Amino acid sequence: MTTRFKPSQIKLILTGERLFSEQGVDGVPLREIALAAGQANNTAVHYHFGSREGLIAAISAYRIAELDRVRGRMLADLARQAKPADLRELLKVLFLSQLEIADDRGCHPYAHFMVQYLTRHRPSGTRHASDMRDGDSQSLHALLDLIETRLPAIPARLVRQRLELLNLSFLAMLVRNDNARLFGGSCRSLATDAAEMIEMALGAISVPVAVSDG
Repeated sequence: MTTRFKPSQIKLILTGERLFSEQGVDGVPLREIALAAGQANNTAVHYHFGSREGLIAAISAYRIAELDRVRGRMLADLARQAKPADLRELLKVLFLSQLEIADDRGCHPYAHFMVQYLTRHRPSGTRHASDMRDGDSQSLHALLDLIETRLPAIPARLVRQRLELLNLSFLAMLVRNDNARLFGGSCRSLATDAAEMIEMALGAISVPVAVSDG
């Protein structure tokens, strides 16, 4: 089922995402998010989403729907090509689509949020909206299925595990690039970093399965 949010909920989602990215997912009081979003009721997050975990789920649902539209458009462009998309092109759809989720400074607060989610909250069992194949993640799962077909020698489960780790690396690159620009550090262009990450991912995803030690 496609998730629909009211304007007041979207304001809370975007404010929560920004503050989580700046101060940490566990470091921001929910009433601070409500006040920063211009809500008269400082319990607005609890009212709309029930809890911090509910807000985390809402952020992921809102962004996965946005990303799915971008990925759907990119997949449609590939489908119009004369030949089937190769693995590099499919990885570009998966990773480069995330460059479009940026704020008015050109920064990527969703990437900052996701790095924290993937390293802290997902391992503890907090699910992501993209875990379900229907609704707002159909393009994502169609893309993952296509990537799996390009890697027949690697078990599908391992392909998904590798992609999650590679996506974490891509998101960490965005965070590092953002912080370097914001705080005056030296960095290469985002386009250069992103292109190199695609080549790194292409090599890593294709590595033969290691022999188990038993």
